[in-house]
Amino acid sequence: MKPHRRQALVNDAAIASLQQQVARVVDRISPRRLPVLLVLPFRTSSQELHGLLELPAVAGCLASDIDTADLGPRVGMIQPDGEWRLPDVSARSVCFLGWSRMIRPRRLFEAMQHGMRAITAMDASGHWRTQGVPAWYLAYLQSRWSQFKVARQIDRSRSQVMRWPRARYEVAKKAVEGLRSLPAPEVEPGRIMLVTGSLGAGGAERQLLNTAIGLVREGHDATVMCLNCGFGALDFYLDQLHPHVPVYTFGELGESLVRAQDMRFDAALQRMRDPRLHEFIRTLPLMLQEPVMITTLAFLMLRPAVVHLWQDATNIIGGLAGLLAGVPRLILAGRNAAPHHFFYYQRYMPPMYQLLLEYPEVTLINNSHAGAASYAEWLQIPKSRIRVVHNGIDTSVFEKSADARRRNRENWGIAGDGPVVGGVLRFSPEKDPLLWLQTAACVHDQRPDCRFVLFGEGDLLAEVQAQVTLLGLDRVLLLPGITRDVAGALQAFDLLLLTSTQEGLPNVLIEAQLLGCPVVTTNAGGAGETLLDGETGFVVDERSPQALGQYCCRVLADQAWRLAASAKGPLHIEQHFGLARMLDDTCRLYGMAGETA
Repeated sequence: MKPHRRQALVNDAAIASLQQQVARVVDRISPRRLPVLLVLPFRTSSQELHGLLELPAVAGCLASDIDTADLGPRVGMIQPDGEWRLPDVSARSVCFLGWSRMIRPRRLFEAMQHGMRAITAMDASGHWRTQGVPAWYLAYLQSRWSQFKVARQIDRSRSQVMRWPRARYEVAKKAVEGLRSLPAPEVEPGRIMLVTGSLGAGGAERQLLNTAIGLVREGHDATVMCLNCGFGALDFYLDQLHPHVPVYTFGELGESLVRAQDMRFDAALQRMRDPRLHEFIRTLPLMLQEPVMITTLAFLMLRPAVVHLWQDATNIIGGLAGLLAGVPRLILAGRNAAPHHFFYYQRYMPPMYQLLLEYPEVTLINNSHAGAASYAEWLQIPKSRIRVVHNGIDTSVFEKSADARRRNRENWGIAGDGPVVGGVLRFSPEKDPLLWLQTAACVHDQRPDCRFVLFGEGDLLAEVQAQVTLLGLDRVLLLPGITRDVAGALQAFDLLLLTSTQEGLPNVLIEAQLLGCPVVTTNAGGAGETLLDGETGFVVDERSPQALGQYCCRVLADQAWRLAASAKGPLHIEQHFGLARMLDDTCRLYGMAGETA
């Protein structure tokens, strides 16, 4: 199967295989709906397109990321923005060679205007379905209306709509028990799959990056699956990851099924037909049904022995899919306090976690003791049921640079060697960037020579910008956006300030201390677990700009303390938060301690 950004080998056998697979799909379409327009939402070669155009039932093709545009009038293009530039052909239907969920309704409406009345595509179970375009479009509108009503009810009252009633719980459990009675699907011994919702610029995503690359370097068969990659903001770490680790997306799973001539995929598709699996899916809220189905199919196709899931939404989707697919070991990683503290919380989460934890193959972990205690209280389980694996960072990539301080300050337009207080955080409510700015204002009142640099983006960006002006910080505070050079920025700070209301185990506190930058942080989640309070930084219990500002000024005024903290920080981090320690702990969870491929 082809992981992200690896081009398939184009030879006669590959061309014939694709041609044969597409012919099988087209042959299922009713004669009255032929000829068809093939839509290929993945990269193809000009040779493959010519081969598909030779099929007698094919009127033309729509290609994406094509090798050459010199393919004649029967080939149209899928533009980077998703627009279909239809070729001038007489087709009666569309055959979309991918998941039906990837089709934009407007594109089908345009196809219908060109005389195409039916659509064939893969459903979430990997099977091909044909239906009329008007019926498909009507179903789409009905689905959107249902989603709108759900969203409106949630906004009004967080009501019953997103609950998972006990009756559904029991039906789902019975279906899982039925599937578990079947012979276990084959797996690839030692294969590890790390699953994430995105590869955006977040701390959990950075830890996944460290874990995946570290596992591969130690010789493990590790891959990554990203449920929502393909959008710029969600692909932040993709370029850093893919040279080292295979990365799979839902789109590429669809391509693999289109191209496949693999008997193991046939077995996966056969299991997806089991009525008990569909009975389970029907118990789920609508928004979860397709993601759980496709993820189940992905696990059956890729056959991991271990699935390591990251963050709550992915834990639910991947955990349920793992049960349905018979994955032998499932690791559910909470990366913060329990989700009921956050905006993304849904009422179905507690019973779904509780169902998952009934099975011995499921292990719930957290990256801090504070986070583990939060989940234990929320789920009403003993804290001992939750394993704690602290974050680990690759200290070798955080080597200090002699000119990083000077270079970054010059880039920021900060002259001289005056004090700089910095921050690296997401502009979202749980990070409380407004408290950060209010603290900066308090510090500036006491230290007019101090400058401030706050890296980040997010939903509160406009409020942050307005607050900077309101507090009169325009001339002393920079908002450079996000940075890929966190290490360089930390070396240019005299102090890192973090003002979160909720935290897991903040990577930025670990990285700052490793680079000799003292820290001041609110007592949020596992923040206090990262530092030696009073020696490498300070944990402030009182959530006020005055209290935080007082500690910041104390650090800035005491050069001897800063020098001592700068020396102690790297030793503390290397001892307690090194990558090797984290990988050892993680492999023990996998049942692979001391094993390499």
